[in-house]
Amino acid sequence: MTLRRGVSWVWMVWWTLLAAGALCAGGEAWGQDQDFDPEGKIVSKIELVGLETVNRQLVENQIRMRVGDPNLAEVRRGDVRRLNFLVRFKSIVIDAREDTDRPGGNHVILTYRFVEQPALADVQFVGNRELTDQELAGVLILRPGDPVEEFAIDRGVQQIKRLYQQEGYFAVSVRVDEELLETERVLLVRIVEGPRVRVKAFQVEGNTVFPDRLLLSQVRSNTYIWLLRKGDLNLNQLEQDVARIRDFLRERGYLDGQVGREIQVSPDGLDAVVRFIVDEGRQYRVGNVTVRGNQQFTDEQVRLQMELSPGAAFNVRAVERSRRKLRLMYGDLGYIDTTVQIDRLFDGDKPVVDLLVTVDEGEVTRVGKVIPRGNELTQTRVLLRELRGLEPGRPFNLRELDRTRRRIANSQYFQEGVITILGQPGDEVRDVLVEVKEKNTGRIGLGVGISSDVGLIGEISVTQRNFDILDTPETLEEFFSNRAFRGGGQLFELALQPGDEFNRYSVRWRDPFFMESDYFLDVGFSFFNREREDFDEGRISGRVGVGRRFGDIWSASLSTR
Repeated sequence: MTLRRGVSWVWMVWWTLLAAGALCAGGEAWGQDQDFDPEGKIVSKIELVGLETVNRQLVENQIRMRVGDPNLAEVRRGDVRRLNFLVRFKSIVIDAREDTDRPGGNHVILTYRFVEQPALADVQFVGNRELTDQELAGVLILRPGDPVEEFAIDRGVQQIKRLYQQEGYFAVSVRVDEELLETERVLLVRIVEGPRVRVKAFQVEGNTVFPDRLLLSQVRSNTYIWLLRKGDLNLNQLEQDVARIRDFLRERGYLDGQVGREIQVSPDGLDAVVRFIVDEGRQYRVGNVTVRGNQQFTDEQVRLQMELSPGAAFNVRAVERSRRKLRLMYGDLGYIDTTVQIDRLFDGDKPVVDLLVTVDEGEVTRVGKVIPRGNELTQTRVLLRELRGLEPGRPFNLRELDRTRRRIANSQYFQEGVITILGQPGDEVRDVLVEVKEKNTGRIGLGVGISSDVGLIGEISVTQRNFDILDTPETLEEFFSNRAFRGGGQLFELALQPGDEFNRYSVRWRDPFFMESDYFLDVGFSFFNREREDFDEGRISGRVGVGRRFGDIWSASLSTR
C-alpha cells in the first residue's frame, strides 16, 4: 500500500510537470494580414484541425471559447492550458483570420491546430508468474490511449522492479520491447523474475548497550532452513523489524536511537545477509514530575499512579499507560470527562525528561436512563443482566463501563455491543445508549448411523441458548418462523436418538436467573431403551439442580438425580 500510494504522488507530479512543459508549446498565430487585429472581434466560427486519435468531444469539453463571444486573449490562454493538461498533444496553435463572409471586418474565424502525441495501442506483460497483470498495471499506471512518453515508461519500469524487490526478487529483470513500441505502439514489458532471495543470517552492528541476541529477538523475519523454513526476504517485513528494534530502544529511554538496514545479496542471487545498523544514542531519564489542575487527589496520589518516577529510564509507552491509569482513577468517582495530558519537557542537551501532568477534572456525572436498542428477540431484562455500574442515579464508573463492554462482547446472546454516553460533557446526568447485535442462539443437528452393536440409529438434536418457556406461540406462523419460545436467556436442549434396537431421549431446561434472582434452576429428564438377545434394558432418569451466584465469579450448587 505504501509503495502504490507513493507511486500515485510521483505520477501526479510527473503529469503536472509534463503539462506545464506542454503549456510552453501552445501559442497563437494570426493571419498573414498584419494590419488585421483579431483581438476583441466576434468569433463567428471555431475549427479543430489535426485530431486523429484524440476524441473530439473530449477536446471540445475543454474549450470555453464560443461562437458569438468576443475573441479575448485570456479565454484563449485558458483553453490552451486546459487542453495541455490532457497531455495528448505535442503542440497547440490558435490561428485567427478575418471572416470575409461577414461585412464590416468585425468577425474572426479561430482555428485550433493540434499536433498529437503518439498514443499507446496496448499494454502487455510477459514472464510474470508471482505477480498478476493487475498488480503490475497498478504501478505502471500507463494504459492504452496514453501518450508514448519515455520518462513515464522508464518510471513505470523502475516501479515494477521495486515491487518485485519488495517481494524478495532482487535479481528481477524488467525491460521494454523497444522495437514493438516504435513500430506498433505496443508497450510490451518483458519480465524475468529470477529466484526469490532467501535470508541466510541476521547481524547487528553499532550496538554497545544491548547485546545482539536481545536486539535480534525483536525480529520477526525468519532465516532459511532447508525443508523446515522458507526464509524468503520480504522488504515490508524487514521495515517492520527495523521499527520494532527502534521501539525497543525508545521504550528503554534511548529516544535518539536510530536503526537502519543493509542487504548483502550473494553473487548467485539466491541468498542474502541482512545487517541491522544500530545507533543507540543516549539514555534519557525522568527528571521532575509536576502535577497541575488536580483537586480531588493530591500530587502524591497522582504520582503514585504514574509508571514513571524521577530517575527511572524514560519509557514512551509508560506515558500512555500512566495517562490511562489516571483517567481510571478519576473515572472510579464518576469523573468520566476528565482529561489528562502528559507533556515531555527537555532540558537543553541534557538526557533528562521532565514531565508535566495537567489534569482537567470536570464534574461528577451520574447515570440517567439506560436505553437498550437492537435486542429484537432478546428481552430487555436479559440484556440488563450484562450491565455493570449503570444503575440510574449512581455515578458513572469507567472500569464498570469497560467491564460491561467485555461482558456484552463475550455474551452468548450478542455478537457485538456499543455503549454510548449521551448528552454533553459537564451535564450532571447523562443517559446511556446500549446498542447490541444479536447472535443466532439456536442449533439443529440431524444424523444417522449404523453399528454392529445397536444396528441403525438416527439422531435429532435441538439447542436453544436464548429460550423462554413462557413465550408460547400465538399462531403457527410465529412458531415456524422461530419467534416463539425465544428471548428469555434460558437454555433448552432436546436430543432424540431413535433406532431399531436402541432408543435414547433426553430434554434439559436451565434458567440462570430463576424468577429474576441470584438463584439458578437446572431440570433434566431422559429415557433409555435397548433390546438385547436375552432381555430388554430400560432406564428413566431425572435430575434437579439448584444453585446461587455470589457475584460474577463464584457460585455454589446442589443437585440430585
